[in-house]
Amino acid sequence: MDDFLEKAMRKLNKMSQIEISEIEANFIRIMELTFNIFGKSNFRLPTEYSRGRINIAIMETIYYFFSCTDYNIIKSHKNEILKNHSLLISNSNYIDSVRFSTGSTNRVKNQFGLVIEILGNY
Repeated sequence: MDDFLEKAMRKLNKMSQIEISEIEANFIRIMELTFNIFGKSNFRLPTEYSRGRINIAIMETIYYFFSCTDYNIIKSHKNEILKNHSLLISNSNYIDSVRFSTGSTNRVKNQFGLVIEILGNY
């Protein structure tokens, strides 16, 4: 995991201001898009008493899905993605990987795979 982060930081440090601005704009676009779909439950692992706190591992995986998926596909499958989000958040493998094992490379790969598999099942 440390190697991955180190390589990513080296790559970011070599980027031009234009490339960094593009990343920032894309980040904002995806944050707005996910909020428009999931609302206040965006990036949260709900409890029986509350909507839950924002979970960074959930944010990273949901962000990844939306960054890899064409906007028109997201737009045309919004309801299915919303339904699949409920399935994802109730998937015990996903919950374990985002709550307890965020430093394990295999668990992190599993998180991303589950998001693509479950959210992308429309």
